[in-house]
Amino acid sequence: MKRFNMPGLLALAILSLAPAAVAQTADEILAANVVAIGGADAAKDLKSYIIHGSMTMMNGMTVKMVSYVNGDKMFARQTVESMGLEMVMGCDGTDCYANDQMMGLRLLEGQDKDQMVTSNDFTAALDWKDLYKTREYKGEVEENGRPAHNVYLETEQGMKMHNLYDKETNMLVKSTFTVKSPMGEITGEMWFDEYKDIHNGFKVPVKMHTKTMGMAGTVEFTEIEVNVEIPDSKFDLPADLKK
Repeated sequence: MKRFNMPGLLALAILSLAPAAVAQTADEILAANVVAIGGADAAKDLKSYIIHGSMTMMNGMTVKMVSYVNGDKMFARQTVESMGLEMVMGCDGTDCYANDQMMGLRLLEGQDKDQMVTSNDFTAALDWKDLYKTREYKGEVEENGRPAHNVYLETEQGMKMHNLYDKETNMLVKSTFTVKSPMGEITGEMWFDEYKDIHNGFKVPVKMHTKTMGMAGTVEFTEIEVNVEIPDSKFDLPADLKK
């Protein structure tokens, strides 16, 4: 009777267990990312914050940014002082709007509203089960010389993205996204270069590189004020949009 020697049995056991040991699901990676950024407990009493920062474009143009967030209420202003341009966006907890010189004052719906909410909400990653209706693991890739998990995500409104999470740290390192806009479908990329602990071990990205429609820039948050008093009037809809 043929017998397996011990090394042969060990090798067989390792081969049979290997797929289970290395198998990953999108949900497991997203859950690991929540732990990596500090976990839900670290952010449970993070009620409000004000973000000060800027975006520097490759052509030297600087966009100043400030955002106010209190739960599901938001207000953000971006200004290009050298050109006299300003863009304002806000949410009152139910409705969201934008106002700028190019398209004027308007309510945001669908993907525009999705993008407004997720891009200004530091805690959005904690709610991945509700935020993303589609979650698929697309395998391992290399990003900046390091292995990363590629996860495809899609929101209820059809905003699509491929997020890359560092295999060792579980931190989000890159996001490639596709959204619909009045100018058609737009694809962009964002690299997350630096994270900072802002509250009880809860980490958020404070330096990012972006590339959209051939335009590249660097976004940097210079100050984040946590749990500050923000008057509710800051989040009111403009009078012209009130029903």
